[in-house]
Amino acid sequence: MPNKYNFDEFNHPSLNYKKPKSLQIFNASIVLLFSTIVVVGLWSALWYAVATISKKEISKWTAAQNQYGNDFSYENVSLSGYPSRVIINYDKPQLKTVQPYNVLWNMDSLTINIKPWTPWQAQITMEGKTSISASTIDADYNFSGKIEKLDLLLNPGKLLFDSINLKITKPNFAGTITTHGASAPKSALFSADEINLSANTKPQAQAKDVAITIAANTANMVLPWADTMPISNHIQSADFAFRISGPLVINTDPMATLSGWRDGGGRVFVDNLTIHGQPLGFSGGGNIFLDENLQPAGRMSAKVIGLLPTINRFRDLGLIRDGDAVVAKMTLAALSQKTSDGRSFLNLGVEIKDRVVYLGPIGIGQLPEINWQ
Repeated sequence: MPNKYNFDEFNHPSLNYKKPKSLQIFNASIVLLFSTIVVVGLWSALWYAVATISKKEISKWTAAQNQYGNDFSYENVSLSGYPSRVIINYDKPQLKTVQPYNVLWNMDSLTINIKPWTPWQAQITMEGKTSISASTIDADYNFSGKIEKLDLLLNPGKLLFDSINLKITKPNFAGTITTHGASAPKSALFSADEINLSANTKPQAQAKDVAITIAANTANMVLPWADTMPISNHIQSADFAFRISGPLVINTDPMATLSGWRDGGGRVFVDNLTIHGQPLGFSGGGNIFLDENLQPAGRMSAKVIGLLPTINRFRDLGLIRDGDAVVAKMTLAALSQKTSDGRSFLNLGVEIKDRVVYLGPIGIGQLPEINWQ
């Protein structure tokens, strides 16, 4: 008699029936197909939702810019990238701004790349020919050229961006700068091997909190001013790292924003500022703030290389009187030391007070007044 606890001993077709292997494979295929259809459908819905929301947010940003008199336009827009990306590509985009300056920026193409699983982040890419025209209180700028590639990874926030990572490869521009009142424009160049920038913000920061952290570096940069200026327009390399502390209360009036930040204890802490130029080199750190006239002021400790030739350039351009240049050189020569390649350097304090730059006790020049409006 079969064991009542062991059903394997029963031999009955209805109890021992097993599906044929072909039927098992067919059923598994149906389940897999149905699951795939569900997953693909859900993913397609997610992709379409992210694409729709992204285009809607860009349209909202464009509409908001129009309220300020700014304008973003393009010849054609296309949507692609399914299933792994949402890619929005603009052909011949143009950005025209009036705040804070009149700027017209034309580009060959602009691509916005968004991952469906992180829709709050956007990678913005620009490459090819571009032109920039700008008009400020003091001068008109007109530049055209190309950028090998611009990559911007942006994580936007409610008030300011949460984080930015920017890399610009081989920007190369030529153009003119026309100073208002000048009889003719002057030729100018701007180029670099690479420019990198990263920044993070904490908009809710209080008086002693760090609100913005910024780091940047560049290599072989040529700035758009003539090499006859007192400071050379060629920077071999530069590194910056600084923190901005204080409450960030953004106001439509820039003066109110800045005065509120200053009165709330706002400061810029320069952790590292290193510039290698010719003949002037600089490395140091310190802190900067705004004085009662909302002009930069502060103190830094620095190692300065090539200061004596720089003083000669200031003298030759008439920015320092001959007698002052002689006294400055004698004083600094007595304090200077020599690098391994024979260049002179000084370890001294740098102070900006009432827009005058002091190296130690010696004032070497006055900064132009910043018109924040």
